[in-house]
Parts: sequence; C-alpha cells; structure tokens
Amino acid sequence: RTYLVSTREVTALLDAHITRADGLQAPTLFCSYLHAWSTSSRLTSRIEESATSVSINMSCRNIDDIPPELLRIIFTAVMDDYGDKRRKIPMAVPLSQVCARWRAMSLATPELWTSVLPRENLEWTKECLLRSTSYPFGFIICWGYLCDEMYRKATDLVLPHLERAKSIDITLDPSGTGDHGMISDLFDRISEFEMTSLRTVKLFMIHQNGDWEPTTLPEGFLSTANPTLLTSINYQDCIAPPT
Repeated sequence: RTYLVSTREVTALLDAHITRADGLQAPTLFCSYLHAWSTSSRLTSRIEESATSVSINMSCRNIDDIPPELLRIIFTAVMDDYGDKRRKIPMAVPLSQVCARWRAMSLATPELWTSVLPRENLEWTKECLLRSTSYPFGFIICWGYLCDEMYRKATDLVLPHLERAKSIDITLDPSGTGDHGMISDLFDRISEFEMTSLRTVKLFMIHQNGDWEPTTLPEGFLSTANPTLLTSINYQDCIAPPT
C-alpha cells in the first residue's frame, strides 16, 4: 500500500475548508482525502462490510484508476466520516462537481443524498428527495426549525416520505408557548404517516432559558413503526403517551 498523505492532516484541511465554503469548493482536497483513505487499512473493513469483491492495485497513484464499485464505497465512507447534519448543502455536492465520472457515480448512488432530510434549504430538500429515489433516509430536525419558515416548508415536503425513514432525530430548543405549539404540531403530523422502516428514535427537547416545560407526545406517536425493527428509543424532556 502507498500512503500519499496523512489521513489526519487531510481531514483537518478538509474540515477547515468545508467550514469556510460549506463543502462547495473542495474537489482538490476531496481527491487527496479519497486517495489517502483508499490506500489505508480502513478500506479493507469497508469492503468486507459491503460484501463487495473489488480488484485494485493499491499502489496505483491515479485516483481515476479506482474502479466504480470501490469508489462508491469510499464516497459513502466520506459521508459517514464528515456527517451531514445541519448543512444546507449536501456533502455529496462537492463529490458530484469534481469530474463527469464522479458526477455520474454520485447521482447513481442514492445513499449519498439520504443522510439528512429535510435540509435547511428548500430547493436542496427537493433535489435530495428526487436523487434518493426510494432509499431509506435519516429524518433529522435541528434548532433552525423553530425560526426558519423555509426549513419548516422543507420538512413538509419530507413528511409524506416517512415510510422509508430509518431514523428520527429531533433536537429542538423551545423557548415559549409558540415554540411548543410548533413542536406539538410537528409531532401530530409525524404521527399521521407510516413509519414501517424506522429503527432508531431520538427526541431531545433542550431548555436553556430555565423555563422548563416538557413536551407531550401525541398518542400513537410510534404506532405505525415496526417493533421488530426498532432498536433504540431515546427521549429527553418528553412525556411519552401510555402504551
């Protein structure tokens, strides 16, 4: 194996660059990171996890020589490493902007567009729903939901697709009656949809202003979930309905 650059160094550079440019201007750093990552021992476990048989000369110095099935594994690993939470623009965007081959690969890999839905951007939420086809996604709502109307409209687009949500992760900071009303309305609407693919649920209501008031979940909140698939339910400052 040939280690072209320290993965830790590239990771630090990429993190700093994405912080400045929200991931849109990082093709060169992505190339460096992907090549460094692809020549590391971490690749072996990823291939084993995906049950993919890949033939590659690990001493190759041209990232264009990486076969498509291996490139797809690396792409998904980049998403896992850097996360997508609270980014208005998907992390998959810089992958799709490097070259025509990478664009075709990223558009043909629906899991790259499903790590976080909705986005804190209405247009990118629409685009991710389109590119994700029927692939399971993570339904994640963060603090901006309470103060950003576009974020709430993006959420409305995603709710009818909850049947393929593999996780629900909602972290909000209610600070008054109006916020509690919006949260209650959100939970009521979530309860209206099938959630048969759901595996994990995390609901954190964080009260930072000292005015503590628990959030009451609606009856039947998880009634459409498949109990044989659920592996984790984690509530904070929520009152669960009787079961």
